[in-house]
Amino acid sequence: MKPEYRSLHRARQAVILLFLACGVWYLNWRLGSFNAAHPIFSVLLYSAELFGFMTACLNVFMTWRLSVRSAPVTRARNQAAASWGLHSCRSIRSFLPRRR
Repeated sequence: MKPEYRSLHRARQAVILLFLACGVWYLNWRLGSFNAAHPIFSVLLYSAELFGFMTACLNVFMTWRLSVRSAPVTRARNQAAASWGLHSCRSIRSFLPRRR
């Protein structure tokens, strides 16, 4: 059985692409703005910014296409619901106390 996938809306895709373009532009600009008086600090700061951008890129990669999942109703779950006096376990309403 092949899993179903749901893509992001076009507006969200556009915002993500804009973020990626701005991030690449910023990191490129940042290479030219290193502080010559403190090169170690500049390299450490640039490394941290590069790490943060790469982390954001990995997050975008993981969430660009989401799989659609639903929990199957199992026999054990239905039996447990029946033993509690509930006819169905599909909603929160079945766990609320009934008025008598």
